[in-house]
Amino acid sequence: MGWCEFWGKRELVDFWLKNGFVPVHISPMRNVASGEFSVIVLKPLNEKVEETSKEIHKEFKLRLLEALPDTYFNLEPRVAARLLKKQEWMIRADLTLSESQKGRLLQYASGNLAYEGACDAIKQLLKIHFMGSGEARMNLDVDLEAKLIARCLQARSWGHVARAFKTQPANLKAEVGSSVAKILDFYGV
Repeated sequence: MGWCEFWGKRELVDFWLKNGFVPVHISPMRNVASGEFSVIVLKPLNEKVEETSKEIHKEFKLRLLEALPDTYFNLEPRVAARLLKKQEWMIRADLTLSESQKGRLLQYASGNLAYEGACDAIKQLLKIHFMGSGEARMNLDVDLEAKLIARCLQARSWGHVARAFKTQPANLKAEVGSSVAKILDFYGV
């Protein structure tokens, strides 16, 4: 198994992921020298280590998703999207939504409910999306995933996210609503 630690800049994340490395840890504190979060990646060199790597990566994604609105609130959303990217191997995450959450998601996706009325269910749906891999995960553009992370999982305001992505809040709201509808359809809700 090969491993490396680096600072969480977009270009570095892209380099390591492109070369078959998998993120397994992100520091909860920013590096004093770089101002970035340090990330540890590894590359399994045989099948036995690959299975262990998958489990470690799965746990990494779970920890990162749960800490986005807190510890990693200021993590650049495009970096977070890259760290949570789909892997080639198949991982199907179980979609556990209450009947109320399903109903509110469907109402939100059809435009009959505001985001705030379904945000708990949207967060749960996105966590399921980001935990999945392989054919069990819908292909989404990294910038779209970054917008969903920033607004829904990091709980940044519509205005803040719109400014960061150089769009209007109304356009961002429409894009999030449309994306949630497509994700719901993909996962069969």
